[in-house]
Amino acid sequence: MAERGAIPKVSKTRRRALRAVRSLFSPLLPDDYLELIKQRAYGPSPDSARLALRSALSVLQRLLAPFLPYAAEEAWSWWHDDSVHTSPWPAPTGSAVDGGLLDVAGVVIRAIRKAKSDAKLSMKAPVDLVRVFGSQVSSVDAVRADLLAAGNVAAIELAPSDEPLRVDVSLHPAEDVQ
Repeated sequence: MAERGAIPKVSKTRRRALRAVRSLFSPLLPDDYLELIKQRAYGPSPDSARLALRSALSVLQRLLAPFLPYAAEEAWSWWHDDSVHTSPWPAPTGSAVDGGLLDVAGVVIRAIRKAKSDAKLSMKAPVDLVRVFGSQVSSVDAVRADLLAAGNVAAIELAPSDEPLRVDVSLHPAEDVQ
């Protein structure tokens, strides 16, 4: 009888753990950061992008290992000869990345994806022009190359102003298919 009372507590703890894991991945990591970095990871000079992805994967697998021991061990074995459970716990190393930079890049890439989605276009569809207005356009300029590649954008225009960040997306006109 006591075991039945434990089940809801375990279930509640499991839900909390899953919510915490999901918060690691959303909204920035998969949707924005991975979208921005994947073009570099498959491009002609992929070393730094692949190192960043491998480092992130390594840390996440080690953090998940106590909660998902079998899944973490299996995934770890695909690219390591040792056990994830004998690997050192990840230590905070600080951040070489400006979080605000990623936030601004995320706003722009989400606007591009939303425009394509609203027009019922593939995420690979070309974009003629992205205009970015606001006080944070210098951050957009710092990640311009990644935004151009990730969004399949021909050009980005920056318009500094005192207004909040705003993004206008001009899609490539649909070509007639015959």
